Amino acid sequence: MNSTDDIKIVLLHDDPVSGVRGTSVLERVAGQLEADRGKVDTEVWKFDVLRHPGLREHAAARIREADMIVISAAGSGELPDHVQSCLETGLSRRSEREAAMVALLDQESAHSGELPRLVSRLRQVAARFGLGFFCNHRRTASRKSGSR
Repeated sequence: MNSTDDIKIVLLHDDPVSGVRGTSVLERVAGQLEADRGKVDTEVWKFDVLRHPGLREHAAARIREADMIVISAAGSGELPDHVQSCLETGLSRRSEREAAMVALLDQESAHSGELPRLVSRLRQVAARFGLGFFCNHRRTASRKSGSR
């Protein structure tokens, strides 16, 4: 098991393209954090895998422990119910420590003029659970969303 001082990051993604996008960002962030703070523990989950109840519960446990939760998706729709359930289950069991949620959208969604529903929904979830919220959408300011 990892030290409690390790930085823990969980990536949830919807397809191979979003997986590559998320993993690329994870590698850059982990490299910088390891240089500054020490070991980074990362875990990657594809949306489809979270349909399985046992795996969904395991992913929720990892989300509960995470310092950063990254959601990489197309951005044009909503999170599937099983992913939303996993995310909210993990977040509802979190302790009162600082954490961040990061939304990574595809280029088309990230540069569109209208804020995608997915971003609005993730921002609400982050605010409800007291997480900072960051997104690559051009209309989304990086800021702390609120407190529990």
